[in-house]
Formats: sequence, structure tokens, C-alpha cells
Amino acid sequence: MDALAEYFQSRISAAQGEMQIRRDLPYITDQDQIGRHSVNHFTLRHLVLLEHAGSPYLVGGLSKIPLPDLAAHTLLFLWAVSPDWEPNIAARNKWEQQWIDGEQVEGELVSLVAEIREFIKRSFADRPIGGPAKDAPSASMAAWYVTYFARKFSWSESQILNCPISRLFQYRSANVMMDDPTAVANAPEVNELIRERRQRRRQLLQLDEYRCSRN
Repeated sequence: MDALAEYFQSRISAAQGEMQIRRDLPYITDQDQIGRHSVNHFTLRHLVLLEHAGSPYLVGGLSKIPLPDLAAHTLLFLWAVSPDWEPNIAARNKWEQQWIDGEQVEGELVSLVAEIREFIKRSFADRPIGGPAKDAPSASMAAWYVTYFARKFSWSESQILNCPISRLFQYRSANVMMDDPTAVANAPEVNELIRERRQRRRQLLQLDEYRCSRN
């Protein structure tokens, strides 16, 4: 095994291990983490709630949001995925007041923004290539998955909307592979490293060809 192959093989093995841990988490525990805060796993219901609220974490434009508004949007996101979430304004006001009294938002804002973005990336990592994959996360995407799983497995709307979205993506990929033996497993972390390895090999080959042409 040459040095390049050995280098990438070690990275691929590490990525496979991390990917398996990420995939196992929503089956092992009901909660995830955003920084030091316990939150529910991201679901289609969260997707609809936050898109309806115009959350820049989902609809885009995060880098253009003024700091005071960014703090408000960050609080909204954390409330939406909080285990304490309830569909009423009194519960939200009480929850937010605990943060405001402790001035936690401003002190943690930079790290919270990064952690929320990582949480979203982690939740959508296994998003299948097929289906509504090219579109931004949206309510129409939620409708697509509700229809898909209701037709395939006769699941109720509530079951689908409240299932961790990372599990839904895994279920759909597994179903596609069962129906089509030629389908390739979706392994985003590993696939990215394989693409990088191919690119590096092409660059080395081009460099060798250039050196040969100069001799």
C-alpha cells in the first residue's frame, strides 16, 4: 500500500467509525446535544415549525442577520427542539426568560451558532440522493416524506412527523437498497474522502506527466 493509500485508508476507517456512531445515536437515546444543551433529535415537525418561522438556520441568510436578531433566531431554534417545547406562548416566554435572566444567549452566541449548524449537518447527513434532495429543507419536503412512508409502510402522519429525521433517511435508503440490489449505500463522510483521494491521485498523475514531459 503506497503512502497516499495508507493515509486515506486511515481517514476512511475513522470516518466510518464516526458515521456509525452518528447513525446509532437516534436509536440509543431520545435526545441529542447542542453544545451543553440537551435537545430532541431533529424531526420533520421541527422542520415545518422553523421554516414557518423563517429561521435563517433553515431558509438561509444566516451570515446577514444582525446580532440582536441572530440571538432571537438562535433562541427560537433552541426552543423548537427543546424537550420543554409546548405549543403555547406562555411556555415559550417562561423558557426564554430563564435564558435572558442568565444572559446566556449573548455569552454563548458564537458557539451556539456553530453548534446548531453542526446539529443540522449531522441530522441531514444521511439525506438520500433521490427524492426531494436538491431542494432546501422545507414543508414540501416534509409532505414528500409523510406521503412516502405512509404509502410504503402505512405509518401515521404523527409517527412520521415525530420520528428523528436521520432515522427516516436511513429507513428510506435501506428500503431503496432492498428494492434495488445495484443501489449504492449512502455514506456521505466516506464518499467525500473517496472523492478527495481520487482528486489527489489525479493531481499526482498530472504532476508525474508534467515532470516526464520536462525530461
